[in-house]
Amino acid sequence: MRVFLEKDLIFQDLGDKVAVWKPRNMETLILNSTAWYILNLIEDGINSVEEIAENLAREYRIDLEIARRDTIEIIDELLKAGVIWKEG
Repeated sequence: MRVFLEKDLIFQDLGDKVAVWKPRNMETLILNSTAWYILNLIEDGINSVEEIAENLAREYRIDLEIARRDTIEIIDELLKAGVIWKEG
């Protein structure tokens, strides 16, 4: 599965969190640093779940299986929130 950012999102740094404003439906979502890291990877073109998990494992120095589980959980939440969409 590959994931992509929705268009027209606006980001605001809040220190240890990030606000994502979705102008289409006038909603705001607050993300923790891990979710923000994943969104940055997606924006940079790293959009397969496996690649995201591998980068997460390296960045946070965690086991790859834990990174996969966390990546899938965060991606599911971002999909439900309408911040990203999936292909395949």
